[in-house]
Amino acid sequence: MLPLLSYRSSREALTTLTHRHCARTRSAWEKLCVKR
Repeated sequence: MLPLLSYRSSREALTTLTHRHCARTRSAWEKLCVKR
């Protein structure tokens, strides 16, 4: 069982990476970012 903090930080990092990727790439990825 992963600690909540670890899960949260991992999720935040993943969201940040995705957001950055969306900012750079204008494609279906952007739609995914907008959804979330």
